[in-house]
Amino acid sequence: MGTATTAEATPAFLVVDDREEGRTFLARLLRYQFPGARVVEAASGSEALARAADSAPDLILLDALMPEMDGFETCRKLKAQPATDRIPVLMVSAVLTDSENRVSGLQSGADSYICKPFENDELLAQVSALLRIRNNELALRAQQRVLEEELVTRRRIELELVEARQTAEHAAQAKSEFLANMSHELRTPMNGVIGLTDVLLDTELDAEQRDLANTIKTSGETLLAVINDILDFSKIESGKLELESRPFRLRDLVIHALNLIQRQASGKELALFWEIESRTPPQVAGDEIRLRQILSNLLSNAIKFTERGEVRIHVAFCDLDHHNGELHFSISDTGIGIPKEKMNRLFRSFSQVDASTTRQYGGTGLGLAISKQLTELMGGRMWVESEPGRGSTFHFTVRVHVPPAGSPAGPATHSAVYGRRILLLDPDDATRSRLAALLTSWEMKPIEGGTTLELIDALLLRQQPAPEAILLDEYLLRAARPEQVAALHRWQLANSGALLLLRPADQRGAMAPDVAPLQVTAQISRPVSASNLFDIFSRVLAPGNAQAEAGTGIPAGPLAHQHPLRILLAEDNPVNQKVAIRMLERMGYQATIASTGADVLTALKQQFYDLVLMDLQMPVLDGLQATRQIRSDFPADRQPYIIALTASALVGDRDKCIAAGMNDYLRKPIREMDLRAALGRCPLVPQK
Repeated sequence: MGTATTAEATPAFLVVDDREEGRTFLARLLRYQFPGARVVEAASGSEALARAADSAPDLILLDALMPEMDGFETCRKLKAQPATDRIPVLMVSAVLTDSENRVSGLQSGADSYICKPFENDELLAQVSALLRIRNNELALRAQQRVLEEELVTRRRIELELVEARQTAEHAAQAKSEFLANMSHELRTPMNGVIGLTDVLLDTELDAEQRDLANTIKTSGETLLAVINDILDFSKIESGKLELESRPFRLRDLVIHALNLIQRQASGKELALFWEIESRTPPQVAGDEIRLRQILSNLLSNAIKFTERGEVRIHVAFCDLDHHNGELHFSISDTGIGIPKEKMNRLFRSFSQVDASTTRQYGGTGLGLAISKQLTELMGGRMWVESEPGRGSTFHFTVRVHVPPAGSPAGPATHSAVYGRRILLLDPDDATRSRLAALLTSWEMKPIEGGTTLELIDALLLRQQPAPEAILLDEYLLRAARPEQVAALHRWQLANSGALLLLRPADQRGAMAPDVAPLQVTAQISRPVSASNLFDIFSRVLAPGNAQAEAGTGIPAGPLAHQHPLRILLAEDNPVNQKVAIRMLERMGYQATIASTGADVLTALKQQFYDLVLMDLQMPVLDGLQATRQIRSDFPADRQPYIIALTASALVGDRDKCIAAGMNDYLRKPIREMDLRAALGRCPLVPQK
């Protein structure tokens, strides 16, 4: 017997014969010639069909004469099935002794034949030849696949070249979209950095820890400002910035912008002033967010380049027709000023008047360029008047719509504090004066009561009507004599007055001094944050607020007491979950967490929620898909109020959320003040 010459070292065979001795002989012969070969046997045509499909042999040795289904029919069926049509068949039978039967065997699909009785070497030679053909065919098919893959690769490369050419032709647009998507990715971790730093600052820290935490927060907010500038620049550059037009109160806009930079101004002891001319309508319609952005940018620049003196806002109005007008804002400072020959560089992108100022004052050089472009998009213009050493005045105008009298506007952010009488008692004259100026800017009525409690009883009696709150230095309260505490107690009982305690930074979170029977409504750490102080005043002076428990340091009347809501938080990011939960807890709320849109649907089926804080990007089912399903599947009395939470800031995001059925929209990083305002807009429904 010869040796195997096939490339397949251990081939697999299927031997088909109705006689057992025939199968056994062929199996032994094949195993002897091809050591390790796998041999499967079948006793009938039907069994051969099943075994061929299951065992995937390299060669089938098929007897021609079998009962029920002979070899000819079996071979035809093997060649008709895709799983077995390429397996070579060697017909083995005495039936093929004459040429007619051999032709029939080949016509049935057999690849070769051998007649019984046969020489063993002849059979093995045919087996080896068919295996070589089989292996060559497999190799050719493998090469064909490689060629097909190369052809696909060539076509893909050609398509990539076409796409690359198109990408090159739209480079500006691609760059803008890339920057926008990168901004989304950066906002998500920034939400955790800024949000959790706020939470950390609300805990008990020593002076060094508080300073470090404040540095982290300031750095995070600076980074966020850079991200926002780059995003806005990319939107404007690509022509994809969309402006909104909604009614808002102009006075609230100015106050909010001042609140944002109050801490920055306090650090330099700069005075802040604002004035809105009397003929200016109290309510206009336009893009309040973009207007606030321009104002904040110009105010921040004014404070950055002013070491002493003041920063002042002036707002005027000019009628254009019955329903439209032009607002004229002026932001003046007493800072370093700008040389006339360098003013033409002010509004260029990535540029500053003097490159050396970048090191001293920081900045990307985008803020003024963006502000000018936003102004122009709103139908206005921006210019500057300045003199070195004598300060600068930045002017800008925007066109706004004047709604008819009585048109609804957003909730007034200062409604709870407007006109409220506050008695200020602080041993430091400068601190007391700054607080008085700040409260005046919020249209409150501060009363500077002096530096001691010596005449507290007479002082309270002189103020008619009596003050509704007292902002009191903790040192004065600790040193108070019994008769002074009694005078404060009589005032508190008679007026349901709020007692706000100013405390050193290193005592934040500690218990207030025991001055029973007084009740400390809230504790405020120094240095005083304007936004935090405004938030506390808004809560403690809201109608119907009760006193806080004495010494707890928790402001009276948390928002949850005034505006109870059952809240479901849909957020998959653990850090963002923690930020939102802690913010809600500070307002008195407890929220249930859902990590996917599918979990939201499950939770709503189990219990009614007034409000869903819905992240947009979640696994399984995203926020938009979940909202659409809620709006389509749940009855009217089970429909929650839905607020979108998203780190995305792409064009049309808000419109997509509203179109999906959401009621409101908050962009990450989420500010507690913005979240509080959004929760306040959620309508209350009877408990179910």
